[in-house]
Amino acid sequence: MAFEVVPRPGQLRTRDVRVVLGPRFTSAEHVDVLVLGRPGEQPSTGRILLADLPGGGRGVHRGLVCPRCRAPKQLLLTDGGGGLGCTPCLRRRTRRQAERSLADWNKYDGEAEDELFRCLSGPRANCPGTLGRARDIADEIVEGDRDRIAALAPDVHAALTVAMMET
Repeated sequence: MAFEVVPRPGQLRTRDVRVVLGPRFTSAEHVDVLVLGRPGEQPSTGRILLADLPGGGRGVHRGLVCPRCRAPKQLLLTDGGGGLGCTPCLRRRTRRQAERSLADWNKYDGEAEDELFRCLSGPRANCPGTLGRARDIADEIVEGDRDRIAALAPDVHAALTVAMMET
């Protein structure tokens, strides 16, 4: 069976293939796809095998076989060069996965900053509720910065006093 699927830019999801194939999804062995690249990337094309996913409870859960590691996955991403792969193969990580153990994330409101970015870049960025939530998060970040500055004030004053005494 050969079909063409055009999902979200840069992504091929199992649910997109399921929608296009309909009832044939459970019996299809492969699907030919065209995945639009993210801005600045070329589109990716290829034949993606379909296989059963391990676990998952009742029924048969089908997945897309990653062309690189041959493991069934729910999501494949474009690699920028015309191919597809799963997130471990392409070494793609979310900002939270990459930065959650860094000092900036833990001490300097990196998580709040990430949440603010997600609010303002999401599909409902212009909704009054989302803008209100973004305003609250921005206020939290500014208040945290003010608290950190206030906590540093005695140390700065002491350092200035020592510098003046040495000159």
